[in-house]
Amino acid sequence: MTSAPAGAVGGRTRKEAIWNADAQRARPAPTVGTAAARVLLFGIAWLFRPFGRLRVGLPHYHSQGKFYGHTEYYLRLRKYRPPERREIHVLVCGPAVNRQILKMVGRQMRVIRSAWLWRTLDRVKQATYDHPIWIDFTKTGWLRGAEWSIPGPQLSFTAEEHARGQALLRRLGVPEGARHVCFFAKDRRYADNPLAPPDPNSYWGSRDFRNCDIKSYLAAADHLAKQGIWCFRMGVHEPEEKLPDGLDPRIVDYTGRVRSTLDDPDFADAYLQATCKFFLGTTSGIYLLSSMFGVPVAYANMAPFGECGRMPHDIFIVKKCRERRTGHFIPYPALIARGLNADWLTLDELNKLDGEGIEFVDNTSDEILELVREMNQRLDGTWRAGADDDALMQQFRAIWPAKCFDGSEFPGRVSAAFLRENRGLLR
Repeated sequence: MTSAPAGAVGGRTRKEAIWNADAQRARPAPTVGTAAARVLLFGIAWLFRPFGRLRVGLPHYHSQGKFYGHTEYYLRLRKYRPPERREIHVLVCGPAVNRQILKMVGRQMRVIRSAWLWRTLDRVKQATYDHPIWIDFTKTGWLRGAEWSIPGPQLSFTAEEHARGQALLRRLGVPEGARHVCFFAKDRRYADNPLAPPDPNSYWGSRDFRNCDIKSYLAAADHLAKQGIWCFRMGVHEPEEKLPDGLDPRIVDYTGRVRSTLDDPDFADAYLQATCKFFLGTTSGIYLLSSMFGVPVAYANMAPFGECGRMPHDIFIVKKCRERRTGHFIPYPALIARGLNADWLTLDELNKLDGEGIEFVDNTSDEILELVREMNQRLDGTWRAGADDDALMQQFRAIWPAKCFDGSEFPGRVSAAFLRENRGLLR
């Protein structure tokens, strides 16, 4: 018998379960037109029976994390566990958050682009939720173990697209053969759905537990730039503040100064993140645009603590929590007992922590620098572990209840420097 991840609900992580419940509540009530569409859909499925079982997918095209994670997991699962009988898969999708990714998915299967049809079928799905005609787009592949890792990335660029991508890199100043890294920090104006940004002064704008300061990432970017690695600040939104002037020219404010000047920013977003040496980010769905292509991810400012690396090459550090009254940091076992090992926190839980005088503390510039230094050295094969690094990692795993759905340990690892500096918080 395998153990489920901490906070898992009904075969989904906690975040996935909340997303799914929210989507169910938000679905409009069925109409007479819905009934007609239902009859038509299942009539078409019956006609297809001699050729194979019809399966229909309604990807969450509005949101980066859901669109990238759910779609890639579906593709990987289909590769990992092929159906026993022939199936005909059709995706119906509205205007996707990234058209380049949808184009690449369309090379794998039939994609019908129609927001109206998506909404119509979504109403049908509400009334027939458990019918096998529907492809499950409620899981991101997070903590899915072998189902995610063994198939590997399912999307790829054509030779023509690679040529376009190389031309883009030259336009951005990257010399032939140079590597680049993408980095991101969530600010008050960012949302996974770029068409629905938060009010910067609202709770989920100004007090979102995932927010952090892009300036704390600049020492890490400067470290990479001095080694000849180009660094692109990513995001699909108008950032709260642009990067300051006077930085190393290899540190590029792609989001703040470049993206809006491009004819096809969706292609540029995808190509930059899919081909970078690694992605440096935080708790937001944008990192999945790199992870779905097998790019290593260095996670900083992770909160809560349930997201802890999808692959063995991922490294992470988490936010700390302290008592507002005393300024004392709270040991991680005590935070886990409060439920901070899940992959999401509700507003009620956040208000409860605030009422208890507990506040999140962002990772420092030095902590992020050490995270990046370790990631880069590990990828280059020059990393040298300290004498007690493995013991500290095992101590961390001993208190961390996160498990993959197949019972295996979470695949990522914590930055060695972070564990050395915070060993007192592990007990």
